Amino acid sequence: MNRIKTGAGNDTTDKAKALDALVKDDYLSGPVSQCRVDLDKKVHKGALALSRDLVTDEGKRVSFRMIFTEAMLDVLDKYERGEGNYKFDDDVDWSWSK
Repeated sequence: MNRIKTGAGNDTTDKAKALDALVKDDYLSGPVSQCRVDLDKKVHKGALALSRDLVTDEGKRVSFRMIFTEAMLDVLDKYERGEGNYKFDDDVDWSWSK
């Protein structure tokens, strides 16, 4: 789990970061589904490089799953805000967190 202090003297941004980290950890410790994804070789190589070079607050290596989960949560939030590259049908009221 990511450790971010939220005691007295820290601003709201730190509290938001802490809550965000807790939500991401929930997606990493809950039930899983197998997912086969074909990625461009450069994207795959970049994600593997990230997972090799990043460490958690506890000093453990960040897994490809952790990188992919963070990316997907960011994309889902982006589309919910209506900022994605692709458009929904006009009659769709979409939210991934429903």
